[in-house]
Amino acid sequence: MNIWLLNHYAVSPNSTGGTRHFDLAEQLVKKGHIVTIFASSFNHFNRKETQTYKSRNFYKTEVINGVRFVWFKTPQYKNTLERLLNISCFGLFLQKSLKYFLTLERPDLIIGSSVHPLTALIGLKFAKKNNIKFYFEERDLWPQTFVDFGLIKPTNPLAKILYKIEKNLYLQSDKIIFLFENAYLYAQSKGANIEKIIYLPNGFNPNRNINNQRLDSGLEKIFKRLDGKKICTYIGSMNLSNNLESIVELAKIMRNEENYHFLLIGNGNTKKALIELVKTDSLNNITIYDSVPKSSVPAILKKSHFGFISIKSSPLYKWGMSMNKLYDYLSEGLPIICYTDMEDLGEIEKSRAFYKSSDIYELKDFLLTIDNFNSQFVKEFAYKHYSWDILSDKLIEVMENDKKND
Repeated sequence: MNIWLLNHYAVSPNSTGGTRHFDLAEQLVKKGHIVTIFASSFNHFNRKETQTYKSRNFYKTEVINGVRFVWFKTPQYKNTLERLLNISCFGLFLQKSLKYFLTLERPDLIIGSSVHPLTALIGLKFAKKNNIKFYFEERDLWPQTFVDFGLIKPTNPLAKILYKIEKNLYLQSDKIIFLFENAYLYAQSKGANIEKIIYLPNGFNPNRNINNQRLDSGLEKIFKRLDGKKICTYIGSMNLSNNLESIVELAKIMRNEENYHFLLIGNGNTKKALIELVKTDSLNNITIYDSVPKSSVPAILKKSHFGFISIKSSPLYKWGMSMNKLYDYLSEGLPIICYTDMEDLGEIEKSRAFYKSSDIYELKDFLLTIDNFNSQFVKEFAYKHYSWDILSDKLIEVMENDKKND
């Protein structure tokens, strides 16, 4: 099948950010399908342009491991207004490109992925007009995420508009892809047909774990300095929702445990505040480092002894969760230190990797006393449930059944 995948924020493995769609596409290509990803080349996660363009060109193509990217040159942004301009330009370029590429080839399926709904709306409109199958992938529940985190009220006019768009996408799409195991209940409450729903969580790329690249010189120096210590690592965004003050607090109460060190890798709007907290408390047992390409993550985790995650309490998580870093941690067989007051994390707890508590001192005890941890079981669980090799087969089965029923 020829598949067009539309995701404003898709990235290559050479960039920072989640590589969900590249990893999925790479496996689909290996299994005989053709995949094109339409995305902006301005990286949302580190706010950097990743491509160079010839003058007057607004797009370029690149093939990575058989996956074709169509990159759009969209305006850079640092604030909300600039980001809205970026979104508008992406929408305009996407429409122009889809029309052009249709003169060259015809896709069997278009997958339109959120976060913002404009990309999916354009994909749906284009697919309907040209009698092409369309799957809507909702990676975050908009606007429910904003509502559950208290950023807007459900009666807000913007929320009402977004709810209406969301419902329209549910009703008109041929299939709906969710990353959260209980999101089908949310969609059902909005009028979606439950038979349309596909549960396809994030996962990890098994090839990347085998063929991981060398660390950059900065990280090489850090790990050399930390040789012999037990390293608790966090890799990902540093924003309010990530609640990383908890790991700084954990480092603070463990400052006298000389065999332990905390390593935070990433960027985000709370990073400066975290650095200031570390300086204020004169903590020598915690290092904060810039984000790295996805291809470097396995090499970092192979040198780590624990993975860390903090899950801020929110009604949103009753639908489930699918954080990229979790699957990276599991794929390397790491015990996961989880700061949360959630009693149930869903099916992922079957991995037996989680040591969770909302009590910092209890997390300290976990770190100091974890023994008889079955790393091999965790790895096998990850490869059985969250390898993109396995997850891609699930999507292929749905696509092929759809094709048979046409």
